Amino acid sequence: MRTFCAGLVTILVVPLASAQERFERKAELGVSGAWQSYSQSTVSPSSSLLFLSGRVGIFVVAGLEIEPEFTTLISGRSNSLYAINANLCYNFETPGRVVPFVLAGYGFANTIPVVNLPTFETQNTVNILNLGAGMKFHFTSRVALRLEYRFQSYSGHEPFYLSSGFGTNDLSVQEQTIQVGISVFF
Repeated sequence: MRTFCAGLVTILVVPLASAQERFERKAELGVSGAWQSYSQSTVSPSSSLLFLSGRVGIFVVAGLEIEPEFTTLISGRSNSLYAINANLCYNFETPGRVVPFVLAGYGFANTIPVVNLPTFETQNTVNILNLGAGMKFHFTSRVALRLEYRFQSYSGHEPFYLSSGFGTNDLSVQEQTIQVGISVFF
């Protein structure tokens, strides 16, 4: 029985001890490069782009991060354009150096992006749905390569005027990105 208990403790504690060190961190700071495919319901064909972005994650409990995102375009000729997102990212504990994660979130904007950049102001608030999944490949407990797939759906209504009166257009833009980056944990 003693051997069984010692074996059970070894099987449960040793892998979790190495994984736990990763989840004791308070924040994740990273830079990602992303390849993105862009499509819009009223425009054909889709297009692609490569861009760089920063990322901040705040761990609230072991494995669970809040990842706020803010994108803006400030111009002297028009109002500021913005997109604000709040994402939850769950990192699955594993005994090795690879940590899979899933991401879901919601946001709002006063713009519809073109290749992830705010481009024109909408008169109504636009809703943003974020879904994603990926892997973090830890070189050390503080540094990881992050590979992520992200789907974002922007939706809302835009008023317009016709000679017969006012109406609304349904806005719908979907973005899919593949991001590769480096994360540092504090």
